[in-house]
Parts: sequence; structure tokens; C-alpha cells
Amino acid sequence: MSSCSPGRTGSPTPSPTPRDSGTNGHRVVDEAAPGAHPVISGGSQVTGWAPVDAGHTVYKAHVGDLDTRQLYVDGELKTRARGPENPPGFSKTATGYKITDTRLDSYENQSDMEVVSKWGWTTMRRPVQSISGTTMTMRQPCFHNANLHEGQEIQNPTWLENARELMDTPGERYLDKSEGDLYYMPERGRIWRRRP
Repeated sequence: MSSCSPGRTGSPTPSPTPRDSGTNGHRVVDEAAPGAHPVISGGSQVTGWAPVDAGHTVYKAHVGDLDTRQLYVDGELKTRARGPENPPGFSKTATGYKITDTRLDSYENQSDMEVVSKWGWTTMRRPVQSISGTTMTMRQPCFHNANLHEGQEIQNPTWLENARELMDTPGERYLDKSEGDLYYMPERGRIWRRRP
């Protein structure tokens, strides 16, 4: 048995291997030391935040090739930038959707965007390949695979997610993979200071 002390562990990220397992019927147990509340994290601290607008409502930090689906601020998971629920004007096709909102065609990083579709007991997230006029083409084979289970096929979007153009609510974030920049809109009252 090993005891974890108070504090934060995660740099470098712990990487257990089979050698860390018990043998011959013995188990390895990691637990907090009495009264301790350790945190084991595979996360990376993001620094260098700077405002991107005159009103200081959106901040940006360069994260390079970090490909993350999560951002925690002061221990709270922040929401990926998303559009309104149940957007109108979507009709499912074999390769994606026919859409009526042609503004989506002007979104810069279309392949960063995902369609989130809640149906039955599932929540599916499927990446967009491209948008041209009234045609939203989804990345394959992911979209094809989302239609394999009869009665649980992907439906029209419950919302669209992860586009800079969708950032409109404090607490939302967006990762621009092509530029390696992470954007965040802090909640009202949260004070942000540029950190080196």
C-alpha cells in the first residue's frame, strides 16, 4: 500500500505500467494519507492569458499542439463554446445535414466544430468535415458509425459545439487547433491577470 501526501501530482503525468501491479494474488492500493486530499492530474497549466478584445470579455493563451477537450478554471470544468439548443433548419442526409443557416459556411475552423446529438440514452459528438452553402458534411467513418444501431441513430443536432463564433456566454471556451490557441470568456466578476 502506498500513501499519497497532500498537494498536487501530475508533472510529469503519472504513467503506471504492469510493473506497478500486484503479483501472486497481492494487490497494490494507492490511497490518501490520513487527513490528506491529494490531487493526481494529467492536466497542463495554461499561462500567458491576454485579452483579445477591448472590453476584456475574451482571453486567449497559446497552447501549441495541446489537444484537449477540457478546461478547468479554479477546479471548475468550463463549457465548450456552443450554440443554442435544438437549432432549426437541419435535415439529416447520408453524409451529414442539409442546413438553412448559411452563416455556418463562414465559420473559420469548421473541422474543429462538432455536432452534439442527444437521443434516447445516448449523447453523440461527431466532428464536422466541412460546410459549404447549405451542406454540412460530417467526418467519416464517424458519422456512418453513428447510424449503425437501429433505433439509436444520430439525429439532428441538439447543439453545435467548439467554434469561436459560438462563444457568447461567460464560462465558455474554444480551442483553435490550427493556431494552437485556447480562448476563454471568464464569468462576470472573475478578475484575470496576465500571467507569464
